[in-house]
Amino acid sequence: MTAGEVPPALAAYLAEFHRHAHRLGQVSRLEVGSRIWTHCAAHAGPGASDEDVAAALAELGPPADLVRAELERSGERPDPFRTRDLAPVHLFAASLLTLGVGAVVGLVLLWCSRAWPVGHKLAATALVVAGVPVVLAFLPGAAGVAVGALVVGPALAAAHLAVARRFVRDRNP
Repeated sequence: MTAGEVPPALAAYLAEFHRHAHRLGQVSRLEVGSRIWTHCAAHAGPGASDEDVAAALAELGPPADLVRAELERSGERPDPFRTRDLAPVHLFAASLLTLGVGAVVGLVLLWCSRAWPVGHKLAATALVVAGVPVVLAFLPGAAGVAVGALVVGPALAAAHLAVARRFVRDRNP
């Protein structure tokens, strides 16, 4: 192994840690990551073999346990949403700029997300579709369909998800 190269065992451990660390706040995530590196440096030493690094990491325990312990220690409430779970909100809001593609992609991402409850997914989908008849009552014809489908419906869905996020996050233990 050359200087500056991350041992494979450490790279795998850090990848698993990052899969779980989204639940931590930024400061806690950096602190725990720093503890992992420091522990490996102190217990395995410079130029350590992959086996030495693996043994040092085994002393720390699984990354999920580190995250859980940090949540308990800090009293933080985990956020169930990752960046990709919030992308539909932004795509709905930008639907006019993307000529409706943002709304379609937002619906696909919304339904692929595990963080959003089905009720919120159904409500957002209904709001995207409901924009058309709402606008048609005031602006008949193709212009009404376009404004409803590209602006009003997706904007209503984005607003719903933005407000619903707080309730979903607060319900998460």
